[in-house]
Amino acid sequence: MADLNNKEKLRTLKGIKLYGFTAGVLGQILPITLISAYIFIFFTYAVGLNALLVSIGTALGVVVLAFFAPIFGYLVDKKRPGKLGKRRPFLIWSLPLLIFSLIMMWYSPLAQQFGEINWGISFFLWGFILIFYLFYSLLRSTFLSMIPEQSQEADNRIKIGSLTGIFSILATVIGIFLPLIIQSRLITPDAIFYNPIDRQFLIETLPILGLIFAIFVVIFTLMAYFSTNEDFFTEIDERTKQSENLTINKVLKNIFKPFSDKNYYYFLFSMLTVTIGVRLLVKNLTLFFTFVLDLKGNAFILFILPLVAFAVLGFIFWSKRAHSVGIKESFIHARWFVAVSLILTGILLISMPNDILLWITRVLLAGVLFGLVVGYILPNPAISELVDNSPEEIKDKMDSNTLSGSYFGSFLFVVNIGNALGDLILGLILMGQNAENTLAIGIVFPIAGILYFISNLIMRKMELK
Repeated sequence: MADLNNKEKLRTLKGIKLYGFTAGVLGQILPITLISAYIFIFFTYAVGLNALLVSIGTALGVVVLAFFAPIFGYLVDKKRPGKLGKRRPFLIWSLPLLIFSLIMMWYSPLAQQFGEINWGISFFLWGFILIFYLFYSLLRSTFLSMIPEQSQEADNRIKIGSLTGIFSILATVIGIFLPLIIQSRLITPDAIFYNPIDRQFLIETLPILGLIFAIFVVIFTLMAYFSTNEDFFTEIDERTKQSENLTINKVLKNIFKPFSDKNYYYFLFSMLTVTIGVRLLVKNLTLFFTFVLDLKGNAFILFILPLVAFAVLGFIFWSKRAHSVGIKESFIHARWFVAVSLILTGILLISMPNDILLWITRVLLAGVLFGLVVGYILPNPAISELVDNSPEEIKDKMDSNTLSGSYFGSFLFVVNIGNALGDLILGLILMGQNAENTLAIGIVFPIAGILYFISNLIMRKMELK
């Protein structure tokens, strides 16, 4: 009977509050995917800024996210509960400058020539990117830190994880398709800068799109805000008392402690290389369709829609596969699909009839999407297992909560650094006139495939079920 009473006291999210809170992730993933998928194209091909300078801006943004997410997590932990709660107010406080920068970054002045090194435009872009990522890190870290407190029941946490995963995938798909839809409206997508009609279309469309996404950020964040309750916090809660001896310096040091775990070090190094590859793949996808495949109009949508089925099949297949052969082997097998498919895209640079070109591309991209979805399924259970099997000398230095937070924190840090490196590599490849060079754009996918190949060689060295 005591166990039953304890279970009844566990906090859970159910009904409309469950869906309201988990839908909050849409307000985080939608704007980040818009920026990841289209800010490079807009500033390089419509504004005319040098591709390297654009990539420096986006790289700086994710570096800010990498460092400030744990710092904001620390500050949110330290706050004492008030009338509005402990963490909930940070959701609201993050919004004004986040949505302001999300809208304003699309109102850039224009370069006079394509690929121009223009510091005025660069500082305009970098400034709003840094503001966006700074307050995005506050929003993101606050939301994630609320999950274990809002729900204490294992089954309920699984439901929250499943729903946030579904909403995240939905937002990612929208973020990937959106550039394709925009590109399909252009007359000459491979010469935007030189076509006044196309250039004006993007200059007028993107600020409106930024405004629409800003509205979505507000709506979904407010849904999360009103779906949660923090009345369970006392005036000075025990977690705040326990964290008062911590400093920001210690918080950052905790991120790097798991690096002394050799097994986890291999995992992080593997994830670093694969993250760079994913970043190159996603940011180059629209360019590849435009310059290599020469797709125009509705051909963008008609080409990519059938391929979505392979992502769905991959999600189902690798979820079951992980139960039968384990996380490590499923990770490696799925990555081989992606690595081989991306490396083979190099043959698409050979002159061939257009019909053959498109069919080969369909087959290869189907393989990519089939294996790519493991990134949504396996990292969290992999990290959880690595935490359970961490070396005793690390466990002795930290309690279980700190240990788990440090492992997941180091993972997020490495992922963001990988995104920054991917941006810089893409900028170096496509800087100047290379931004319109079919060969330069075409080799990005094989490079991403090689990174996937290397990540698999690294992952084979680690011990994981």
